[in-house]
Order: sequence, then structure tokens, then C-alpha cells
Amino acid sequence: MTEAKNRLDNSKNDRDKMIKSEDKNIQDLNLQALDAKKKWETYNGCDALKELDKKMEESVLKAETSGKITELKVTVGSVPKESIATIESVDKLIMEATVQAYDIAKVKEGQKVIITNSTNDKQVEGTILRVSPTATTSENTSGFLVQIKVSASDNLYVGTKVNGEIIISEKQNVLTVPKDAVFQDDEGGHIKVQGEDGEFKDMLVTVVEQNEFFVEISGKDVKEGLEVLAVYEWDNLVNNQRDKIEAEDNVQ
Repeated sequence: MTEAKNRLDNSKNDRDKMIKSEDKNIQDLNLQALDAKKKWETYNGCDALKELDKKMEESVLKAETSGKITELKVTVGSVPKESIATIESVDKLIMEATVQAYDIAKVKEGQKVIITNSTNDKQVEGTILRVSPTATTSENTSGFLVQIKVSASDNLYVGTKVNGEIIISEKQNVLTVPKDAVFQDDEGGHIKVQGEDGEFKDMLVTVVEQNEFFVEISGKDVKEGLEVLAVYEWDNLVNNQRDKIEAEDNVQ
């Protein structure tokens, strides 16, 4: 009986020791948590830490206008000197073109421009925004600088070369022929029209308007579908070339 009582007492003592040890461990963990909380509160209110946070916010670059980065002038690890990037708007493109002196009198602000590029056949409309009052000269071209506002930029890219046709005037239902197909004298304009026999015959026409490539014509016999000789003085050109060849043969 006494031996059983001793074993029971020993078991109770071991249990009490274990409970005290666990209580001490819990107390130590609570102390460590309180210490960590105090340190965090100290660091969070530290002026140096606040200054670092402020510098980090200031190191973020923000553009004053929206757009796309078209040129990046720095690399990772390099020290920026002046500008680090070029940001350009792709929603409001401006096209610059040069107009020759003999055409500049016809060009005015507000005129429509048809713009195309070499990558596709799609046309984009534009409007003349500004015409330079003075001529400029470069290595390859000379003329007057014209700025054109592009209405849509879906098929155009910043920095690419494009072609623009300035619409001086627009007319509906008119007939035109190539400029070289018309010969003008005191009577008026002349074109050569192919007859039913296959021969080209002279036809008197009225020259209404013309540009660098085409001539608008009218007349009682002028109608759509006429077969017109593309070069009015074709016979003279052929004869001149033949005479030139014969002269070279005679020299030899």
C-alpha cells in the first residue's frame, strides 16, 4: 500500500514540474512578443526610416503627360545625366512635310491631306495645321515646311516616313487625262483619241484645271471611256529618236 502511494505522489510531482515548465515557456514567448512589438514601434517611428520611405517615393518617375516611351536613354545601373527617356503622344500625331516653292501659293491652313505609308495601302486623313512663312534648305530638299494634324494614327508610327497628297480642290464627276496627253495652243487644248479604225485623231477640248499629273478636260465630244494617247506628241518623240539613231549610225 505504501509503495503504491509513493508512486502516485511521484507521478503528481512530475506532472506539476511539467506544468510549471510549460507555463514558463509560454511566459518567455509572451515576453519575446512584447519585446518584438516594442522594437517594431520604435523602428516605425524612427526618423531615418521615414526619410528612407520619403526618398523611395521620390525616386519613382512620373511623366507630366501621357504617351509612349519612344526612346530610352539609360540602362540598369547607369547614372542619369539629363533626360532619361522620350515620351511622345501617339493619339495626336503631327506630320511634317516640305512643299516646293512653285506649289506653296496653293497651300493653305485647313486643307485636307491624304496620308499613306510604305507598309500598307490604307489611307489616313489629315489637316494642314501650319504653313511656314519662310523657306528652308537642307542637304536633300528645299521648300516650305508644312505641319499636318493626323486625324487617326492606327496605321502610322512615330518616326516613320509617309507620303501626303494635299487636296487643293475637290470636284465630283469630272473627266481627267494625264498631263502629257494634252497639247495646248491658241485654239485651246488638244488630245488624240483612238477612232473605230484604230487611228488616233485630234480632238479639241477645254482645259478646266490641272495639277502636276492630271488635266481636267471638258467638251461636247468628251466622254468617259475614250481611248486617249498618253503622250500627245508621241509621233514627234518617235521621229526624233529615229533621227537620232540614224545620225549615230551615219557617224559610225
